Amino acid sequence: HEPKFLNKICTHVVAYVDKKLEYTEGNFDIFAQKKGLSREQIDAMLSGNLSFDTKNGEEEDGEGDAPKVSAPVTGPPKLTFPIPGSMEGVKTGSKSVLEVKHVSFRYSKDKEYLLQDCSG
Repeated sequence: HEPKFLNKICTHVVAYVDKKLEYTEGNFDIFAQKKGLSREQIDAMLSGNLSFDTKNGEEEDGEGDAPKVSAPVTGPPKLTFPIPGSMEGVKTGSKSVLEVKHVSFRYSKDKEYLLQDCSG
């Protein structure tokens, strides 16, 4: 996506950093400013070639926790998440942790429902 487009639609930005999700309140420019990203790093990030993992960068050259630009990837960018571990306070993996009944979703009151009366 383009930063101009992201600024118009984003109210919060979520980044995957060191196997955790980090939330930044605000549009894309605020996110980039808080992360201290250069124009080159923003371009690399938007093309899927910027890693925010700080542990690998610190081990390699010890320069701190500035984002590193990795080698270009071939094909479409792929985002993978680790398999989640057990939840605190949940003793079994066979029972539902969350159940929804009669859930509906639409972007605004003047739009049609994308999901209506769903259960699961």
